[in-house]
Amino acid sequence: MLDDLKKSLRVLRSSPGFALLAAGTLALGIGLNAALFSVVNGVLLAPLPYPEPDRVVSVNTVFTDEKRSISRVTGGDLLDLQAEQGLFESLGFYNGGQMGLQMRDRAAFAGVAFVSPGFFPVFQLVPRAGRWFAEADQTGAVVTDGFAVRNFGSLEAALGQTVSVENTVYQISGVVSANLDFPKNTEVWVESPTRPENTNRSSYNYRVVARLARGVSLEQASSKLAALGARLAVVDPGNNKKKSFGAVPLREQLTGNVRTTLFILMSAVGLVLLIACVNVANLLLARATGRSREMAVRAALGATRGRVIRQLLTENLMLALLGAAGGIALAYWGVDLLIALAPADLPRASNIGVSPAVLAFAIAAAVGAAFVSGLTPALELSRVDLVESLKQGARGSTSSGSANRMRYTLVVAEIALSVMLAVGSGLLFRTFLSLNAVDLGFEKEQVLVMYAHAPVKGLDEAVKATRTF
Repeated sequence: MLDDLKKSLRVLRSSPGFALLAAGTLALGIGLNAALFSVVNGVLLAPLPYPEPDRVVSVNTVFTDEKRSISRVTGGDLLDLQAEQGLFESLGFYNGGQMGLQMRDRAAFAGVAFVSPGFFPVFQLVPRAGRWFAEADQTGAVVTDGFAVRNFGSLEAALGQTVSVENTVYQISGVVSANLDFPKNTEVWVESPTRPENTNRSSYNYRVVARLARGVSLEQASSKLAALGARLAVVDPGNNKKKSFGAVPLREQLTGNVRTTLFILMSAVGLVLLIACVNVANLLLARATGRSREMAVRAALGATRGRVIRQLLTENLMLALLGAAGGIALAYWGVDLLIALAPADLPRASNIGVSPAVLAFAIAAAVGAAFVSGLTPALELSRVDLVESLKQGARGSTSSGSANRMRYTLVVAEIALSVMLAVGSGLLFRTFLSLNAVDLGFEKEQVLVMYAHAPVKGLDEAVKATRTF
């Protein structure tokens, strides 16, 4: 194998222009695939940053007559979920969003979540400073490390400070890493009572996250939740006759909206890599014409066909690894560009980066590209006719009929793949233009949007706030 590598390096050094062209072609395909795989890996494949993340689920309401589900439950149904025995190790509910909060000497607009005391045990994380809520608190708050440093100078300085949300003062008891990032973009979690405030069965005000009990599978949990839904349908047919409950892995709940889009884009850039492989195969076949005499001499000296194929594939592997090196460099730049172009609500965007998994993918793509682009030329070039090859070498190289047919076939394949990619891209672009041309029903030029938040309690304060706006 070492001899093959040395010979491959000598061959590539003898034709640097060809080596750069082939490696550059593969680098483009590998780089695009590695960059997009970074997004797919960070958003869809990487596990959630919690212990045993597969046990963390979102509990959804399922409307059986409409065959759809939503990630919210009613207060009345939440009480029954909390009472269910043997199903969950811990369960918490939450709601909230972007809103104003007040501190001792400043105010801020931040992501705030009202969470029950069972919320943090679901994730089994350890706070970076302080502690989670105590059962007797009822006015505790937890903030991210970034929020603590930005507003109080350090993690320790934030402990014991107060924040006011919706005219209620909460004391910061703990600081958590921003890696929690749940709900998305939340920086402050404030404690809400264990029992939901609104307990009717028609207002879907609460989102539920839970950790399955040890030994309970997702299928078993779904079955038990369906049984609970069936019982409630009998007890309260007016509100629960046409609905049930389901458990969805939290990662799937977070990424469901973008999963299909990312896989479509991954397939598209996969076609780009395949086109690059066909292009390199054509280059290798064209170059093979000038190497027929070399292969004939090797065969005359005793090299078997398998030995020749191995040598040629090793050369192509060296080209592909050079392409992988260039592709990884391109991926670093491409990831930054993709993050800049990504929509603001892309889930788990903070996980996107060129990780060891991405590097392994790039190397695997290079090995696959070396095999795909090099096998056909290697088989063609190893099919040596000693007499004919030496005759051609004496009078000047000419392409054999089989080599020409193979090159024509590859050209047709390359054009077909390119047409597929162009048609798919054209359809996607036409859809994009159509969406941008939709009449919104109002004049959108020179229109600004301002967000404001007025903390209120009760109807009188709500009416006063409305009059102020």
